[in-house]
Amino acid sequence: MWYRFAAYGTIDLQKYISEKLGEDFDADSEISNLLSSAYFDRKLNFDVLNENLSTSPLVSLISKFIPTNHLTHLALYNYDTKVVELSTRSSLANLIQSLRHELRHAVDKGRGFRPEWLNNIFIDILSNFFNKNKDIIMDNDTSSVSFFKLLYQAAYTYWYQNDPEFRELSDEDQNKKIVDIVFYMKRKDLIKDVFQRLINGEKVNEIKDYYYINNPGEYVTHLSDINDQFSAEALNSFAQRNNIDDEIFIYMMKDVISKLNVNSDFSLLRYISSHGADLIETILKHSENPQMIRNVYKILSDNFQKYVSQYAYSTDLTKEAKKEYNAPRTGKKKKRWSVKYKKSINCNNPKGFSQKNYCKRKRSGGNYKTES
Repeated sequence: MWYRFAAYGTIDLQKYISEKLGEDFDADSEISNLLSSAYFDRKLNFDVLNENLSTSPLVSLISKFIPTNHLTHLALYNYDTKVVELSTRSSLANLIQSLRHELRHAVDKGRGFRPEWLNNIFIDILSNFFNKNKDIIMDNDTSSVSFFKLLYQAAYTYWYQNDPEFRELSDEDQNKKIVDIVFYMKRKDLIKDVFQRLINGEKVNEIKDYYYINNPGEYVTHLSDINDQFSAEALNSFAQRNNIDDEIFIYMMKDVISKLNVNSDFSLLRYISSHGADLIETILKHSENPQMIRNVYKILSDNFQKYVSQYAYSTDLTKEAKKEYNAPRTGKKKKRWSVKYKKSINCNNPKGFSQKNYCKRKRSGGNYKTES
């Protein structure tokens, strides 16, 4: 399954771009400098941006920047044309983060192996159409969607209402754009699912969050965003910026990671990175597979370990914090044995099948957690 690939790592933008542009190329700095060079009075000057792009090494990945006035989509990358749409309504920091996210898609080597999925534009199109035409597309006897012949009209209605430039196109150009959009709506099962969720009264934003998080093409980039925004450097920067003592911060982070679940208080994580905390909360709430959630735990834990090793001064608490993370299992009746419980097992006289199997594998070199 595609989600298992995510367990093996995130998309390292620096590494993947440097494969194309050389090891000395600093991807983060180039992205930041490029956008900053054309950001004046809280908005991008696209003429300046494209002029500067022409002399940037990123021109091998991006052919052109164009503006979009869409309210919710900050950036969008077209794989075929390499054109990047950027919002005219966002801060510089959000634009930098969004462009990095989209460039991860551009260099993602696994993109061609993942199944097709619906993006948020399609959810908007379907919800907009449903709200105006539900009496037509619903079968009242079964409370389900009866057909999809009106997909063309759904897309047309959405773009006509939301894009002034679309309304100025000729009939031929309008038709071509809508046909191109409908062509990509290949997953009729997913389209039907969106309509059924709307019939059931589910809110549009909840549906969009569900599809966004479970999108095979998006998930690895989400992991990469979380890895960036809760990196050891980011944790240290937050602690230093707020003058938080190492031991206090370690205690706070251990408490957050050990209790992390969909009902957690995300305040500390949100102080460190609002976008990263929102991603984690949405993954915990909407992820369909437990492996996805374990990936998030693993990233947070590994980065916390790096922070403790690289930045925190040595105390008994930091030594305790450096011990390997025993990630929680998920699912019904699945609880991971604690380190304390494992130490309590007497392998000279194990009790029950589980303890006997544990001792047998431990003697044969199984990788079980122990403490000296």
